[in-house]
Amino acid sequence: MWFGTMDDSEQEANGCFYRFDRQGLSEVDSGYGVPNGPAISADGTTLYHTDSPAGTVYAFDLAAGRLANKRAYLRFDPDNDGYPDGMTLDAEGGLWVAHWDGGRVSRFLPDGTLDRQISLPASRITSCAFGGDDLATLYITTASVDRDAEPQAGALFAVRPGVVGQLPCVYA
Repeated sequence: MWFGTMDDSEQEANGCFYRFDRQGLSEVDSGYGVPNGPAISADGTTLYHTDSPAGTVYAFDLAAGRLANKRAYLRFDPDNDGYPDGMTLDAEGGLWVAHWDGGRVSRFLPDGTLDRQISLPASRITSCAFGGDDLATLYITTASVDRDAEPQAGALFAVRPGVVGQLPCVYA
């Protein structure tokens, strides 16, 4: 299980990224404003996650539960893209990223090329995940905080983007 912590005031980049496994809790990286994600490639060799205030999606090599070769995979321009938030991967290796203050989710190909975008009637998109019996529905969550003028802020959206999600990981 992978997860991050953050400073609730979002003033300091003192958030950490952790792994929890049979051996217990391990800090695997630090220096994040707001870590989000993560998502793991279907072949289990790449882990993606974001630092939202930094506008960066990172990719790591993943082997035997260990991270290596941290690199910036995507960079968001806050004025045009908003901030990267939650994410998921589809069965073809496309990375779907929610745009906080960007009003959309975007699909990126494994090489980082933007493939498509789905615009939504809310600006604060928080995350996305595939579901349904056929894993063909992309569920998209949004936030309503400070968005009183957006009637659909905080809503849950469901779209069928033409690709299916990965089978869920089993936590042993």
